[in-house]
Amino acid sequence: MLMALVRQKAISRQYHTWFDWDKGNASRFFSLFGQEFKEYMEKQIQLDDLLGPSISSFLEIGRTRNVLVHVNYAVTVIEKTPKEIYALYLSALKFVEIIPTELRNVSKMG
Repeated sequence: MLMALVRQKAISRQYHTWFDWDKGNASRFFSLFGQEFKEYMEKQIQLDDLLGPSISSFLEIGRTRNVLVHVNYAVTVIEKTPKEIYALYLSALKFVEIIPTELRNVSKMG
């Protein structure tokens, strides 16, 4: 029941508010889990040369999606080739996949 509540009220209706799509960082998202997690992830970004670009790729995909959905997608021109978009996707996977692990890491610390 709790998962149904989270899906309906926190995910499906609020996902767009989790990120500041135009800032190029995930600070807003990290802060949703508390200051400790935000600071921890900021350190992880400094330590991992691929994590920052992965976050940027994720946000770029999100921005592109937002433009397509909220602007007239029939006339919107996407400046990237399918190959470039796929490369963004592959890069963004690191960010998406690392979150559960890092949440567990911080939970164990506190």
